[in-house]
Amino acid sequence: MRISLLLIWLLIAGQGLAQQHNDLTIVYDISISKTKRSTGLEETYNGGTRTVFIAGNKARIRMVSLMRMESIFFEYDSTLKQAAVIKESGAKKYRFNLSAPQWEGFNKKYEDADCSFENDSMLIAGYWCKKAVIHLTSGDKIVAYYTSSIKPANGFTEPSFTCVPGMVLQYEHTSRRGMVVFKASQVSREVIAKEIFVIPSAGIQLRKYTAEDNSD
Repeated sequence: MRISLLLIWLLIAGQGLAQQHNDLTIVYDISISKTKRSTGLEETYNGGTRTVFIAGNKARIRMVSLMRMESIFFEYDSTLKQAAVIKESGAKKYRFNLSAPQWEGFNKKYEDADCSFENDSMLIAGYWCKKAVIHLTSGDKIVAYYTSSIKPANGFTEPSFTCVPGMVLQYEHTSRRGMVVFKASQVSREVIAKEIFVIPSAGIQLRKYTAEDNSD
């Protein structure tokens, strides 16, 4: 009887440990729905992927396309400690760090954005998603589809979605240059390797953040 109770306790404990982590990986496929001539959107984004990694107090967003490869690393507790932007492709690879106020300025275009919600729904990567329209003060808008089944990323990692009450699995960013569509193709709860959150340094120049880095 003692052996049986011990086995049951170990089984329950094992299940508890397996459920403790909240790691999340989402892979978004990028496509250009419509664009104006000579904007550079197709060359920069079309056919690329954007991957979001979240684990504990760390996060990473990595975008890979034909013309660009870059990552943003985050470390935070109740507030953002630091964001590091890494350009991983090209002849000149570089990194610049941003403090919390600098990161806020980097994303100023999303400040005071508000959401309106519609009845449309869509099945994305196995999750039923509802529609939200994010209105930016510039007049641009983001059409997003989100699921309440996944806790939304914090405002540091995804500042454009702070008014959305769930994890966004598809969004369409419309601007004067055209429209870029990001649609989740994979959602994983597997434990993320620690190496994913290690900021690369080999062959990468550390430089200061400038206002020019805030341009698209």
